[in-house]
Amino acid sequence: MAVTQDILSRNEMIIREHLYRQMENSLDVGADALQEELSGTGILLRPVVKKIYNTIVRGELRTSTKRIIGGIMKMCKRMIADDVEVDSEEFYGRLEKKFPDYLKVEATGQQCKASHKNFPKLKRNLKRTFEYQLKPVLHLLQVEKQVDEYGELCKEAFDREELKYLLKSQTDSMKYGIDIIEQDKSILKLPAGKNLFLKVLRKGFNRKVEDFQKEIDKFYS
Repeated sequence: MAVTQDILSRNEMIIREHLYRQMENSLDVGADALQEELSGTGILLRPVVKKIYNTIVRGELRTSTKRIIGGIMKMCKRMIADDVEVDSEEFYGRLEKKFPDYLKVEATGQQCKASHKNFPKLKRNLKRTFEYQLKPVLHLLQVEKQVDEYGELCKEAFDREELKYLLKSQTDSMKYGIDIIEQDKSILKLPAGKNLFLKVLRKGFNRKVEDFQKEIDKFYS
C-alpha cells in the first residue's frame, strides 16, 4: 500500500525540523571553532573576521543548506510517488539528473574552482555525499507507524547499525572532500585565509561527527 499524503507530510515536517536544528547547531559549532582559531590573531583582525562570518558566511550557508534540504525532500517524495527503490537503476538515474542542481548550491563545492585539476575528484565525491543524503530521507519519509519525533522515526526505519552505517558513509564522504581540498589549497576561491578556512572546517566537522554518533546512541538507548 502506498504511503498516504498525511504520513508523508508528517514525516517531512519531523525531518525538516530536525535538519534545520542540525543546521543551526552546525553554524554555532563553526562560529565557536572560528573563535578558537582567531584567539592567536591580532586584536584588530578578530572582530572583522567574526563580522564577515556572522553577517555573510552564516547567511549564505543557511540559504544553501535550506535549498539542499528542500530539493532532497522534493526529489524523495517524487521517487516514492513513482515507486522508485533505493539503489535501483532509476534511483541512480535520477540522482545523476539532479546532481548538477545540487552542485550549484552545495557550499563546499561553491568555494572551489571548477577549473582546478582536483575538482573532478571533488565533484565525484560530492555526488557520493548527495547519494548518502538521499538514502536515509527516502526511508524515513515512508515510516507509517505513529511517531512524534526524529529519534522515533529513525528507530522505525533502521536498526542502530544500519543508521550508523548510513551516517558513516555520509561523514566519510564529507571527510574525503575536506582531504581533497587540503591536498592542494589552490582549489579554493578564497584570495586569503585558506589555512584558517580549512582549520575551522576540519574542527567543526570533527565535532559534528561526535555529536551525530552520540545522538544515534541516545536514540537507541
